[in-house]
Order: sequence, then C-alpha cells, then structure tokens
Amino acid sequence: MTAFLVLSALAITEFAGRSWLAMLFFIVVLAWSLLSVSSTALVTILSSANEGEGMGIFNATTATTAVAGVTGAAVGGLTATLWGYAEIVSWE
Repeated sequence: MTAFLVLSALAITEFAGRSWLAMLFFIVVLAWSLLSVSSTALVTILSSANEGEGMGIFNATTATTAVAGVTGAAVGGLTATLWGYAEIVSWE
C-alpha cells in the first residue's frame, strides 16, 4: 500500500529530474524479472525438504501476488473503460 501511495504522489507532482523516475522504473522492472527467476531456482536448491515441497510452499506464498496482479489489471481496465485512458493519465 505504501508503494502505491508513493508512486501515486510521484505521478501527480512536478519536480526537476523527473525523467530519472522513468529510469528507476525501468531498473525495477528488470530487477523484478531477475528476482522472480532466481528465487525459483534458489527455492529448489535451498529447500530442506524435497524440491516439490519447497516449490509448493513457495507457490502458495506467491499466489497472492498473482491475485493482486489480476485484480489490478481488471480494475485498471474497468477504470479505463468507464472514464477513458486520457482521463486516467492526465490526473488534472
């Protein structure tokens, strides 16, 4: 929730060097994909039980992230349908 509020505040404020925010977002996207792939590999290597149990626990804890992603996409699509993309992006 905190990250959402901070990103929302950054989206509606004007400040010098705002282009660095886009670069930061790009870096976070790259880091997230690397983290996602490496975490799966680490779970299978470091699991004290067998690989199947470790992956089961890992997937159970990351399922909430998938639900949040689907919910966010659905709410974003509904919002864009109701008010249009230009209204959402402008924030004015």
